Amino acid sequence: MAFVAKIAPIEMVPGQNVQIDERAMYGGNLISVGERIFIWASGCQGLIAVGSVTSLEITGSRVAADILIEANVRRPFDLTAIAPFRDAADGSPIAGLARMLYRQAHNKVAALDEPTTALLEEYFV
Repeated sequence: MAFVAKIAPIEMVPGQNVQIDERAMYGGNLISVGERIFIWASGCQGLIAVGSVTSLEITGSRVAADILIEANVRRPFDLTAIAPFRDAADGSPIAGLARMLYRQAHNKVAALDEPTTALLEEYFV
């Protein structure tokens, strides 16, 4: 299973460790060490990096994790790309992302299904 973390914008460098401490929403409390995690910067920046969870503490509805950044995004994928889908109910991966990241504006950690993970992986090849 893969996850997405919507966090405040920070610079990401492959090989760098970053720490997050965000709400668990949409199954985000199911995360574990070793999981793949996509980093989405809140605001206009959008998808910025992908990494893996190296340590983890879940307390109530919060996820605190260390993430080893593996790669930066290769092409832009931001709010302008998902905004048209924020009210879509077609079950598509992009509509699900828009619901999680655009309609629910909180910073968070959320679980991703396989089609959504495949969609995000396209921005790293």
